[in-house]
Parts: sequence; C-alpha cells; structure tokens
Amino acid sequence: MLRAKQIEQMGTGIKKMRGLVKKEGLPPIKFKFTNFTTVTFYRPPYSLGSSIELSKSNMKFNKKLSDILNIKGEKIKFLSHILTHIENGTFSNTKFAKRRRITLRSVYRYIQLLKESGLVYLAGSRKTGAYKTTKKYKKLKALYK
Repeated sequence: MLRAKQIEQMGTGIKKMRGLVKKEGLPPIKFKFTNFTTVTFYRPPYSLGSSIELSKSNMKFNKKLSDILNIKGEKIKFLSHILTHIENGTFSNTKFAKRRRITLRSVYRYIQLLKESGLVYLAGSRKTGAYKTTKKYKKLKALYK
C-alpha cells in the first residue's frame, strides 16, 4: 500500500487511534481478524453529571414520566435532563448531544417524543426558536416538588 501511494506512512493510523482512545480514558480498541477485519470502539459510560441531583422527588417524577411515555431505562434520564434544561432555558441540541456523547439525531428523536406527548413545544421558527415547556409539564412537575 505504501509503494502504491495508498497510505501516508506505514503503521501510524492504528497507533494514533490507540493513543487517542487512551487519552480519553476509554477501554482499548478491540481488533478481530478473520476473512474481514473488525474493529470495536467503546463509548464512555453515561453520566448525568453533578448538575442534577437525583432526589426522591426526581426519581418519582422520572417514574411518572416513564409511565406517560412508556419508556424505560436510560432514555428516561435523558428525557428528564432535556426537560430540566428546557425549563431553565439552557437547552441546546448540539451542546446536549456533545456533552452526553450521543448523536444529534438521538436528541431530535427525544425532542420529538416530548413534543408528541405534549410536554414541550417549539416557540418561534425552527432556526431561531426555542423549546418551551407546556402547562401539562408544569402541572406534572408541580406534583413531584
């Protein structure tokens, strides 16, 4: 490949990837060689961070939200976190996706789910608008304060 000028240098790509993965504190890359080459990268574990304390009232709210949306597990934590940011006026699709290390498309799916359930709406245009919480959300949140 080097002689055919299909690569820049021999053996530098894998070394570079391993270094970047180690720098991020992630588990090492897994290589599997058969008739094909399979490379497995691992994501960091999900963390809400310290910005939201999961008190008993938050846990009860998440349970009720889970019942309303018929969703279980980690997705409820994401949705609850999105709702809190929208309520505080600090929500940004791209920033949320980057901080949580999820795709922007996943964030859009979460927002769509919240819109369909009547908990948030888009105020203004798609380009310059902002998401706002609805009266339905505020009533639900008031039950668990």
